[in-house]
Amino acid sequence: MAFPVPIPPLKPKSKVERAPVPGKAGWIKEQVQRQTGATAGQWDIYFYPPGQQVKLRSRPEVKEYCENELNETYVASEYDWKPSQKPVETVVQEPSTEHTVIEPQSAAGESESNGTSEDSYETYAIRVYLAEISEPNTYEEAMTSPQKDEWVAAMREELDTLEKRDELSFSVLILI
Repeated sequence: MAFPVPIPPLKPKSKVERAPVPGKAGWIKEQVQRQTGATAGQWDIYFYPPGQQVKLRSRPEVKEYCENELNETYVASEYDWKPSQKPVETVVQEPSTEHTVIEPQSAAGESESNGTSEDSYETYAIRVYLAEISEPNTYEEAMTSPQKDEWVAAMREELDTLEKRDELSFSVLILI
């Protein structure tokens, strides 16, 4: 008798939103929010021309398509490359004695003076801690450093990669 095995839900790799482009018949704007990795929370914007499944990823691609395929003048203001959604805050915490803090700051004073709404942009203060990391300049320095094992592993990996690509005509593995 087989028992059902619970499968954990998969975390989506991106959040996708599609909508027609105002004033551009047949054009579709796709917004994709990254869910994982160092760029989680960022939005990618794509445009699909009328009746096409090919996504245009940049302003030059849209301009080239308009001028070469549609024989019309490209008007940059007709294509909004900003996401309609606010970015999601993603903070990756590294082990440390202090925490990284992201604090939203009000931009009300600026928005009234230049005529833009508060929702059009946000300002954040991010506390950053810097540390000096010295890397060994010679093989001897690497072998006497506290990170000797990591340097040996890195050198082995580099030599293996070069050998696999046939870029290394000889193998010298005198790693202790």
